[in-house]
Amino acid sequence: MVTAPCEILPGDLKILVDAPGMGNVICNGTTLAAYPHVASIVPGSMINLEAVPEPGYQFDGWSFDNHIFPDLESLFLAFEITQEDEVTAHFSEITEFQVVIMTEPESFGTVDLDNENIGSFWEGILSSEESYALRAVPSGPFYEFVGWQSTNGATFALSADMVNVTLNISQVDTIIAQFIELPNYEIIVRAEPQGAGRVMLDWVTLPHLPWTGRVLAMDHTDFKALPHNEWKFSHWTAQYHSPSPNPELEEMWMEIGGSDEIVAHFVPREYHFYMPNSFSPNEDGINDIFRPVGNEWNPLSFKMQIFNRQGEKIFETTDPQKGWDGSEAAQTHYAEVQVYVYKVEVKNAINGESEVMSGHVTVLR
Repeated sequence: MVTAPCEILPGDLKILVDAPGMGNVICNGTTLAAYPHVASIVPGSMINLEAVPEPGYQFDGWSFDNHIFPDLESLFLAFEITQEDEVTAHFSEITEFQVVIMTEPESFGTVDLDNENIGSFWEGILSSEESYALRAVPSGPFYEFVGWQSTNGATFALSADMVNVTLNISQVDTIIAQFIELPNYEIIVRAEPQGAGRVMLDWVTLPHLPWTGRVLAMDHTDFKALPHNEWKFSHWTAQYHSPSPNPELEEMWMEIGGSDEIVAHFVPREYHFYMPNSFSPNEDGINDIFRPVGNEWNPLSFKMQIFNRQGEKIFETTDPQKGWDGSEAAQTHYAEVQVYVYKVEVKNAINGESEVMSGHVTVLR
C-alpha cells in the first residue's frame, strides 16, 4: 500500500478595520483597498501587518479570534499563521493633544489653568472633548494683559482679549498670554528728619524710609504722612511735582510724570498749657469766658473747678470749650468782681502724663 503525503490546505484570513475611514492595514507590503479583506493563507506562512491611522485618528490595537499575542498595541505585527482567523485593526479619533501654554514676555505674567497657577510656561496634554478655564495674571501693577493667541486654531470664549476665558483645543497647539509693560517711574520717599514719621503710598504703609520704588506714570498716586508720637506733620516737598490739593495737608496726591524725591517734613510737638489770670464776663464778646489755652494737651482728660474766697466750689466742668462764664454754680447770679481760685487737671497729649495746677483768676466787669 502506498501512502500519499498529507496536503496542507489554505485557509482564510479576514482583515477588518474599526471604524472604516479611520485607518488602513498594510498586509505583507500591500495596502488593502477594501474591508473586510479576505486572503487565502497557507498555515505556516509568515504574515506582516501594519496599522496606518488616517490624519486626526490614532491606532488603539489589534484583536484576533484564534491567535494570541503578548502585544496587540504595536502598529507592526509579524506572526506565523497557524489556522484561519479574523483580525481587526481598531482606530479612534484623537482627542488628546500636546499643548504648550506660555506668557509673552515671560516675566510679565503667569497663567491660571482651571484655577491653578501654572507659571509662565507649561506643557502637557489637553483633551478636545473638554473646556478649560484660563486666567491671565499680570506679575505686578506695571504690567497689563492685552490678549490670548493660539498658533493652531484654538478658540477663546467669550473673547480673546478678556482676562478670563474658556479654552477649547482641536489639535496640537501653543497658547500665548500676551502682556505689556505700563509706563512707570522710580521715586524716592523719605521723612525729614529721618525717624520722625512714616508714609503711606496708595494706602499701604511703606516698610522703611527712605524707600525707593516704582509707581505708574500719570496715575493718581496717594500719599499720607504718619507722624510718630512726639512729632507732627508740617508739609510735603518734591523736586519736580506739586502735591495736590495742598502741600500742608497730611493726605495729598500726585500724578507722577518722571522720577522724583518726595519728602514728608515733620516738626517736634511741644506741650503748652496756660490759664489766663483775668476775664471780663460782660457779654461784649471780648474775653467773656475763662478757659485754657495751649496745645498738645488732651481735651478728653480735662477738669476745671472754681472756688470763691470762702473755699466753696462755685463751678466745675470737663468741657474745655465751655469754660466759665462767671456764673455761680446754680447759675442764679454772676460772681462778684474779685479774685477766685481755680484748680485744673490736664493730661499731656505727647507723653500721657497728668498734671494738676491751681492759681488765681480775677473777674472784671
